[in-house]
Amino acid sequence: MIQPKVSVVIPTFNRETLVKRAIESALVQTYSNIEVVVVDNCSSDNTYQVVQEYIKSDSRVRCYQNKKNLGPTLNWLRGIELSEGEYVKILFSDDWMVPHAIENFVKPFLESESKIGFSYSSAWLYIANKEPCVCYKQSRHGFTDSLEFLWQYAVWGNIPVSPCMALFRREDLLDFFTLSIPNRFRSDCQQYGIGTDSMLYWKSCEHYSSLYHIPEPLMHLGDSTEQPSFTMNLVRTGKQQILEECYQSAFGYFIATSHLSEETKKLFHTVIFLNGLNSLRPWKLQANIERLDYLFPEGYKWKSFNLTSPRIIPVLGKVLLSRLKI
Repeated sequence: MIQPKVSVVIPTFNRETLVKRAIESALVQTYSNIEVVVVDNCSSDNTYQVVQEYIKSDSRVRCYQNKKNLGPTLNWLRGIELSEGEYVKILFSDDWMVPHAIENFVKPFLESESKIGFSYSSAWLYIANKEPCVCYKQSRHGFTDSLEFLWQYAVWGNIPVSPCMALFRREDLLDFFTLSIPNRFRSDCQQYGIGTDSMLYWKSCEHYSSLYHIPEPLMHLGDSTEQPSFTMNLVRTGKQQILEECYQSAFGYFIATSHLSEETKKLFHTVIFLNGLNSLRPWKLQANIERLDYLFPEGYKWKSFNLTSPRIIPVLGKVLLSRLKI
């Protein structure tokens, strides 16, 4: 069987001490037909020079340097545009893969009779000063309904948002890439790609009926005390509310602009509303309703619910349990 080419796209900025690990994890893959496309976002350190050494020794590596810093989101897109593979594996420069990762990511695309939107795995997560843990491991392995993925995100949240967790078709990434997501909280989400990353998953779920989950952790998500990512900085400094608002409003925008059926949208409206009850206080009812309204584009009528669906029962249970802890 002819192996389709897979592009490992590594967007990077000031990662001279970390980018080596990412590149080397790509070059030792058991899947042979790969290319490694590194896009340096005008680093002020020696990142670009470090990558040049790999170009000299391995023809599969290509490197580009932007004339000015494009910001992370546009740098991701530039890497995808410069890639030549049928499939793209985005690999952030502080993360790395196990040697058989690409082989496992590609396999369901080749074996599935119906097209899947993407394949993704669980991952080892490293947070400074904490024990490593496995994240995003789902109870359902293998082929999964795309709506179930969206539902899992809306209800429980244990679903990846970073594109480095998955393998996508290149044409889909170019088609689904969303540069502008309205945010009524005025949080600077776009600058850091918060929401843009998750839209790649959600739009894939909208266009494909199934996806594939690999329970084995094929990815290592790094965290460096010397070069922490923006999102890790938010977590460490207790500013997770910014992350939550960015991702929640991105999901609200996705629901509002998607081609999902009205009945499906009603279910998601209901879940978002019920989850919002977790933080409600009787004396702040109006303020909390207004906050929920801000999760959706202005003028979108989201207060159409479906409280009779059996799928809502576990959500109600979750909300009631959280209220008992107050």
